[in-house]
Amino acid sequence: MIIDPDRPITTSFPEDFLALDAPLLDTRAPELDLKPAALRQVLVIAFHRRTGSNLLCEDLRLTARAGVARGYLDYTTLSDGPQASGVRPLTWSRISLPSPSLRGRMGQLRRRLEGRDYGHNTTQFAPGQVASYLRQLVGWRTTPNGVFALKVRFDQWQHLLVESGAVRVFGDVPIRFVMLTREDEVAQAISSVRAMQNSTWIQAGPTTPRGRYDPDAITSALEEIRVAREGWESTFIERGIEPIRIAYESFVSDRHGTVGRVISALEGSKVASFEPRALASMIRQADHQNAEWRERYLAEHPASRARAGGG
Repeated sequence: MIIDPDRPITTSFPEDFLALDAPLLDTRAPELDLKPAALRQVLVIAFHRRTGSNLLCEDLRLTARAGVARGYLDYTTLSDGPQASGVRPLTWSRISLPSPSLRGRMGQLRRRLEGRDYGHNTTQFAPGQVASYLRQLVGWRTTPNGVFALKVRFDQWQHLLVESGAVRVFGDVPIRFVMLTREDEVAQAISSVRAMQNSTWIQAGPTTPRGRYDPDAITSALEEIRVAREGWESTFIERGIEPIRIAYESFVSDRHGTVGRVISALEGSKVASFEPRALASMIRQADHQNAEWRERYLAEHPASRARAGGG
């Protein structure tokens, strides 16, 4: 996203901003831009695929108090060329997250060659480009109370923020982390495989396209979930961070309460009675095919029941 300092803000805050049907808006949509505000706090939503991150980001946006969290470091956002993002991809630094098994690495390579590994690649950028990009984003996506938010996978945190030094853009501003996980990681892996097969991460229509049952892809997705989760946990331990922990299952059963927990942590106050003006309206993608695949996979891989949320 190239930030034009002379570009007028066309979306009034909070009236028009809260009225946006934002889930299907492109991350670079100017409707999401806000007048520059002094940065006081950064919210990092640490996640892996299919943990409800898009839903949580939108619920938080509708509070008008928690930034405009999006996948700003997703490869699909960064790879549309300098006209779109201001960041120019140079070379691939790796296929995807490292996996401890050869089978896992080959599965990830196969998925990329088949065009099914969307958004899970780490791109190597010229020095300073990611930092410059983030600095611009902070200027236009910080809510008036001083909160800038973004959702970040572990590979993005490690390679695009830490190793590049771009995280220093935030200076001494406090960074608060939300850790999104899913108790049923088998269901998470199946959801991820279906989304990759159909290139559908947010449901726009009434039905989810059917996919092809692929147990190797599910196994590989489970391995990616494990690697990412362990990577985040190691980061938290090394940095002495205690994140706000949110399980997908608890979130979807109590969205008001979950949003209230996050706002309370950001503002350092008790907000037990906090009610956002609205909650996002997003279509649930899981259907009977997810349940069928889950039952079949667990029958074929009984050892995976320990990662199926007790089911």
